[in-house]
Amino acid sequence: MYNSYPSLCDHSVLLMPLAIFVFAATLSGLAEPLGVVLVAYLFPSSLSPDILEGLLGSVGGVMAFLTLHEMLPLAFDYAGQKHAVKAVFFGMAFMSASLYLLEISLPDEMSL
Repeated sequence: MYNSYPSLCDHSVLLMPLAIFVFAATLSGLAEPLGVVLVAYLFPSSLSPDILEGLLGSVGGVMAFLTLHEMLPLAFDYAGQKHAVKAVFFGMAFMSASLYLLEISLPDEMSL
């Protein structure tokens, strides 16, 4: 079956204007905040902290799955296994450090 959408492995993607990538990244980044606004608007009384934690955990699981299942094999193809694994661990360390610094800088009532 023919797929008319270019993939990241297709060299024609490299010829597309940068504005298309910026627009796609912006649209993708707006999906989560718009989903939160939609749920908060449609179900304001049923959005308890427990439900919010479950939803955030689910979204985090989906993002982790997509990263490991889709992006990591592609990174292995482009950068090689050694560089891709180093980049993944550097990213994890950076995110851990940023969460640690955020937690120690927040007041107690806003602590993670």
